[in-house]
Amino acid sequence: MWYIDIRSGGVAAALVSVALIRPVDVVRGDPQDPGKPVFDVVSVKARGPLQDIPLAGGRWGHNRTPFKYAGRRVTAIQTLTLIIQEAYSLSDWEIDGPAWMKSFIYEIQAEMPPNTNRATARLMLQSMLADRFDLKCHRESRKMPQYLLVVGKKGFKLHEEIEPGRSETRMRSGEFVSTGSLDTMAAVFTNYADLPVINTTAIPGVYHIDMRWDPDEPGNLSRHYDPGFWMELERVAGLKVEKRSLPTSVLVIDHAERVPTGN
Repeated sequence: MWYIDIRSGGVAAALVSVALIRPVDVVRGDPQDPGKPVFDVVSVKARGPLQDIPLAGGRWGHNRTPFKYAGRRVTAIQTLTLIIQEAYSLSDWEIDGPAWMKSFIYEIQAEMPPNTNRATARLMLQSMLADRFDLKCHRESRKMPQYLLVVGKKGFKLHEEIEPGRSETRMRSGEFVSTGSLDTMAAVFTNYADLPVINTTAIPGVYHIDMRWDPDEPGNLSRHYDPGFWMELERVAGLKVEKRSLPTSVLVIDHAERVPTGN
């Protein structure tokens, strides 16, 4: 059963179990920005095309936090696009790069200095990408379609949580249960959409929502537009989405090596 479980604003997906294979190797620094922090040690290995990677259950688990942080260690087996997403805290539609970046798998094992926070770890990933993949990129503004979350015709129907101390979400085919802000929920709503969902309601606070509906494709684990979800969202929560084209900052990949430099 596919699920995404969000607690305290972060996402944890138990989709892939990865065993450490070899000791990690030293990274020499970021040639583009020598002042940017780097991992103490890191190993990067090309694993091959996505369809050739054997995994439990026969499926590759794409999720929005493909990295596992445990103490001083960072591990991941993911596409270069998803590695860049983590490094720059982006969603897939905010990156414009060659198609192979979404279909070729790499394994990363790294070790950080003690007490490294997530923001600093992401800077270290940026250094690793520049050093090992010779990544070169720039940002530009593009007008892109997206869904704006707005209040429906019958008004907002959720009641603010009396004890808003937790934020979590459970998603399954035909089921959505969540406690959190509308900003948090909107980010997760994207899993039922074909475009990003942006909260524009300006409604503050923490809310709880519990929805059940008949999915358009029962058992489909891929992200897709599910009309039943949106109909139920407006009925239960008084929320709907409107499609608009708005200026969006995009990270454009100018260059990236398919084969990383040796460990």
